[in-house]
Amino acid sequence: MKYTRILLAGALSAAALLLTGCVPTTAPPDATESAEPVPIPTITVTPDPSARTADSPLEPIDAYALCKAQTIGFYVGDPGLVTFADFASSMVVLRDDGKHFVYVEASDGNREPALVDVGASNCIVGGVIGAPEWTLFGSMVRVSEAELEGMVNMPGETG
Repeated sequence: MKYTRILLAGALSAAALLLTGCVPTTAPPDATESAEPVPIPTITVTPDPSARTADSPLEPIDAYALCKAQTIGFYVGDPGLVTFADFASSMVVLRDDGKHFVYVEASDGNREPALVDVGASNCIVGGVIGAPEWTLFGSMVRVSEAELEGMVNMPGETG
């Protein structure tokens, strides 16, 4: 029985030591507290410019991509042998009627070597991403920059 009392006394002492650390204490007042509340900053959420929908108007890069997709069929043969100039090397101009004139040079590996680099795609497209409005699309022989400038607002194509 004496052995049981020693164990019980030891257990109670250990419990008392553990509980001593759990006694709540009052924290000293913070010397940096101010009488006025700190204002919460206002966060303005701006729409993500890349979050475009089917109703978004065409941007130049959209017109470029649509023109390539619409005209790939004009290059007869294996479409994998047709490469288009990149966006930076192509001409995409907003016309007076709000549509985009697009000119993209194409290299057609399906043609004989002397004719591989003579073609281009050209389009006039407007509207919105989900419903492009096509005025013109096709392939053509490459032209000079001066000739292209005259084609942007072709007579009879505006309006």
